[in-house]
Amino acid sequence: MTVSEAERETTSAADSDALAGPTGNDTAEPETSVASSIDGLTPAGRRRLRRAWLAGGVPSLLLYAWMLTAGRWDFFQRYAFDDFFDLQARAMLDGRLDVPADRVGFEGFVTDGRTYVYFGLVPSIVRMPILMLTDRLDGQLTALSMLLAATVLCVSVYRLTCVLRGVVRGDVPVGPVERIATAGLAFATLIAPPFFLASETIVYHEATLWGLALSVAGFDAVMRWQRQPTGRRLAVASIMITLAILGRLSIALGPLAALAIVGGLRLWRLWRETEPQRRQRVVRAAGQIALAGLVPVVLSMAVNEIKFHQVFGVPPDRQAESGGMGEGRQKVLEAHSLYVSPEYLPTNLWQYFGPRGFDVRRDFPYIDFPRNGPTALDDDVIYDALDWCSSLPATAPTLCVLTVVGLVWAVRSRRKRDDRNRIWPLLVGALASSSIVMVFAYIANRYLNDIYPVVLIPGLVGFHAAAMAVARFRPVTRRLVFGGMAVLLLGGTVVNVAQALEYQRERGHAVPDDWRAEWVGLRVRAPGAPHVDRVGLDDRLPEAPDGGLLMVGDCDGLYVGVKAMFPQEGSTWLAVERGPKVGVHDVRLDLDQLPVGDRYPIITLGRGEDSVVIGVVRLDDDKIRVDTLGPASYDPDGDGPLKDGDWEQGLARPIDGEVKLRITADRRQPANNVFFGNLVLNRVHVPHGDGADEVRLGQAADRPGLAGDFPGGVERVAPDMSTCHDAVD
Repeated sequence: MTVSEAERETTSAADSDALAGPTGNDTAEPETSVASSIDGLTPAGRRRLRRAWLAGGVPSLLLYAWMLTAGRWDFFQRYAFDDFFDLQARAMLDGRLDVPADRVGFEGFVTDGRTYVYFGLVPSIVRMPILMLTDRLDGQLTALSMLLAATVLCVSVYRLTCVLRGVVRGDVPVGPVERIATAGLAFATLIAPPFFLASETIVYHEATLWGLALSVAGFDAVMRWQRQPTGRRLAVASIMITLAILGRLSIALGPLAALAIVGGLRLWRLWRETEPQRRQRVVRAAGQIALAGLVPVVLSMAVNEIKFHQVFGVPPDRQAESGGMGEGRQKVLEAHSLYVSPEYLPTNLWQYFGPRGFDVRRDFPYIDFPRNGPTALDDDVIYDALDWCSSLPATAPTLCVLTVVGLVWAVRSRRKRDDRNRIWPLLVGALASSSIVMVFAYIANRYLNDIYPVVLIPGLVGFHAAAMAVARFRPVTRRLVFGGMAVLLLGGTVVNVAQALEYQRERGHAVPDDWRAEWVGLRVRAPGAPHVDRVGLDDRLPEAPDGGLLMVGDCDGLYVGVKAMFPQEGSTWLAVERGPKVGVHDVRLDLDQLPVGDRYPIITLGRGEDSVVIGVVRLDDDKIRVDTLGPASYDPDGDGPLKDGDWEQGLARPIDGEVKLRITADRRQPANNVFFGNLVLNRVHVPHGDGADEVRLGQAADRPGLAGDFPGGVERVAPDMSTCHDAVD
């Protein structure tokens, strides 16, 4: 090193100390301890950084919890597909992996007559301690599990930030400006793509969040092993990667790739530096590294072999119900036999990294997903689904800017860093995390989390590189930089919160009517209210403009238009508020009136053999089951028309006392069900033929399998159509 280079480095360090060094209250806790070789922090500095991270992380977790519970702070609410991991956990407690076929529907895959789900095991493992004690919370643990996963993610990102700080900044003291910036960084890393996952407490989002949280923990463990290569740290890295793979394989490929690269480089250096007669030490190290990498891979292959008799992937031809094999999916599999192909890369790149990640609209919430949704760049490329989706520049603008800074720093400083401070293995690992999603025949906003490490890891590097650079700026320039980053943080927060709310309350595929009505109520009362079209009860529905409202009859039904998830479906109308004239019936009944074992009718829709009957059976003191009987012409099993006793049984649920149920038989909607709150008890057929509009409460004349009229009677509950009336007014 020349004298001038040494002087420049000394000056740079002095400037950094001037910005980062302790001032004010920090003088009460001087940095007298030796800095750690892992992150370059003294115990006092680590405490300061931890407090700063909590200052940003705790508010973000509170906001996350608010979103998870839809603003109701009920962590035990029921939701669609909310018991998959509970079923898998109970199967694992019984020493098996198969689950009841009737509980998982089209997400089940049949192998040797047994049904399995493709989701990882970690969310089920997390539930086991509670499920071993009680069954009262089955299907109600998703929100708590996701909040725990978000907390694990928050801690993992903090630890990764600390170790990368040591790589970039060495043992520079933690100062007040860095603490403020660290609080902002903590908020920015959680109120980003992971925040969208809180919009639905559903199995898909839970699996993705656990996979991301554990993969970031894996990246951190690999980096710590690289900086201090001990056997214990290698074992920790292997355990974290194993958990990540058993959580979500696609994201976990990142830390696994990083471990392989770091391990290979370490072995190469040991081989070159070790004398030939002593290279057995290198062989032992190679065995340890190979074992650390193979354990997660072999465990993942073993689980897949047990479930599907193949070590990788899911057999699409063995999906349990045709409902999971739509037209788009069939065409995709006919074209590629797998669900991935390089032809999806251009469109996916443009969607996930392109500049148009949100639209400004004239009505509340004024920020939304791009209104036309994702579109394939090549019309000949067939997608299974093109769901609502944003982009990384829109949802993580702060990290995207810091990523550019981090990559520039990594290139410019590459010759100055030794083996302990390599960055590129983690960067390659981040690309590996996104490899499957980038060639996947399905675009959805939740998949931004699979590629999130691509901006998270270099963004954290860029944060510390920027801190060093800003130390040399003049105060005015420094304030401009901080102001710009604050604007990016605020903008990203607005986009993430608005899009998550929009998906949770309106655009999602399992949104309860009352949630959608509450949301649309805000839209029609806020400035820029959407236009309302009108049609008669028997009129054909017009094409659905995105965000537009449609009133059927005289406020007998209110619907909102959205782009359909599947390209071949175009647009569709989703229910907001509905009453009996459009086929939706709210009823109140006392389940304690039921004797055990007999089935009694709740409601009959239609007349004679063309009628649809909803019945209820008390199974024991605290569980009931809702069964449905379709028209006599309905063929449930594909073996001929309905026979006496061909009731479709629902799921046993712990419900008792006086309850309110909603029965939807709306021909304008693709799916109709019996609801208890947000919980689906069974599906419902829409009646047809003469007298289809006739309704009888608590009665079902001339239909088999019933013990008589419902004891105590069934009471109709008038629907709340206030949002419809507000929209019209």
